[in-house]
Amino acid sequence: MAGTSPAGRVTLSSRAIERTLGALAAEELGSPAHRSGVRLHDDAGRLGVTVTATAAIGPGRTVLEAAEAAQRRVLADGPVLTGAQITVARIRVTGVHDVRVSRRVS
Repeated sequence: MAGTSPAGRVTLSSRAIERTLGALAAEELGSPAHRSGVRLHDDAGRLGVTVTATAAIGPGRTVLEAAEAAQRRVLADGPVLTGAQITVARIRVTGVHDVRVSRRVS
């Protein structure tokens, strides 16, 4: 039947949402997803998110730029992937990794 929804419903566990949002933020921060922490909270009936992770910093990239990129990614792609209405995303950077390109001298 075209135009009708299938019977039943689909739900995502809070753990699945946490992992999805943590992976989005970690990718922007240059940190392994399994080392990020995510806390979900109610924000006036919508979803608030706090991500805690380290950030990889290299030439031309500041900690603030990395955190802002992670925040934008969670707010933009999180709702698309999870179906949740995310109103606030807080990114807490707990450490920094310097990922400068190493050079070999011949």
